[in-house]
Amino acid sequence: MTYTERRIAKKMAENPKYRAAFEEEELHLAKELEKRQELMSLLCSIRKSQHMSQQQLAERMKVSQARISQLERGQAPLSVDSLLQMVELLSGSIAILTPEDIQRFGLEHRLVTNGEALQKAIA
Repeated sequence: MTYTERRIAKKMAENPKYRAAFEEEELHLAKELEKRQELMSLLCSIRKSQHMSQQQLAERMKVSQARISQLERGQAPLSVDSLLQMVELLSGSIAILTPEDIQRFGLEHRLVTNGEALQKAIA
């Protein structure tokens, strides 16, 4: 256990409020990671459905194949610019829906895998 880990463990043992705040933040970070992995999994599925290799996508984005692999596995940060570029290269689009829209259109997930489902829901 590192020095920092020992300090955190000691504070958590001594102060229930600190422990609760730490656990809340840990849960928040886990949810954010889950959202990101869901998004990258969707983009990877779209890439594969278009019979595009990581190398082909990398060349079009002007990055290395290793970078695409890291992005798809959630092991590298994804900027908004890179996300938009990737979506465009995969012939996709991004729609921003409010929670009310999701409920109104009867969508089960935040991420819609194809535009047809969204278009049918809106029609």
